[in-house]
Amino acid sequence: MKKPILSIIIPVYNVQDYLEDCLKSIISSDLSQVEVLVINDGSTDSSLKIIKKYSEKYSHIICYDKENSGVSATRNFGLKKSRGKWIWFIDSDDLIKTNILERLVQFLINTDLDVFLFQLTMFQKKVTNIYQNDTLVKEKINRYDAMKTLINPKYASFSWNKIFKKSLFSNTLFLPTRDFTEDMAIVYKLYNKANIFFMTSSSLYFYRQRKGSLIHTVSVKNLGASAHSHYEMEDFFEHEYPDLAHKFHQETIVSTRGAS
Repeated sequence: MKKPILSIIIPVYNVQDYLEDCLKSIISSDLSQVEVLVINDGSTDSSLKIIKKYSEKYSHIICYDKENSGVSATRNFGLKKSRGKWIWFIDSDDLIKTNILERLVQFLINTDLDVFLFQLTMFQKKVTNIYQNDTLVKEKINRYDAMKTLINPKYASFSWNKIFKKSLFSNTLFLPTRDFTEDMAIVYKLYNKANIFFMTSSSLYFYRQRKGSLIHTVSVKNLGASAHSHYEMEDFFEHEYPDLAHKFHQETIVSTRGAS
């Protein structure tokens, strides 16, 4: 396969009941300029078997199998293996809009952006607008406006409703010791390195709310990670964007609740 434009990185851990739905939403698109890195992170269920089935059938889906190390280390692993100029992190129990990848790839080629932001739709069992072929209206924004979206619940500090230029991850990786609110710990840093931002109000990502997922697991470790990520991001705002710091302090805990 020739060098892809876009690399999709999917960490997988014990999601046998949802993984096929995720992969089907991806293969609904033209993958000719896309590679899909599906990384089994030590699953103990049938997830690896499902990954292998799809990688054998679709040449653009690449299977990796490694010992469990957590979502942050697995995403970093995917970054090292990826060959695309842009990166899209997708969670293995979520879905993307059908037939969207070809349009996204052409947009990336024509625009050479650093970060593309899009909205998300949360669901539990059914998705209503995943098949709608609506117009993808894009708007160029500056870094300040991009930073403001981090405290907007329609965008927030998730990593999976954004596409990043891979070069932004040079010397800026996910923290391997933080597998809860790990997105909050890195996305603002990537924004601070970026120059060209585009956003759309279209919902291209469908986030599955389910019991048993990491973000719904309450523990002392997770609460500590959340507090740490929040403190770091608030400190950044106070030094770099002081006029946004107060709003961040008031709203971030609510608007990014459940950020992973």
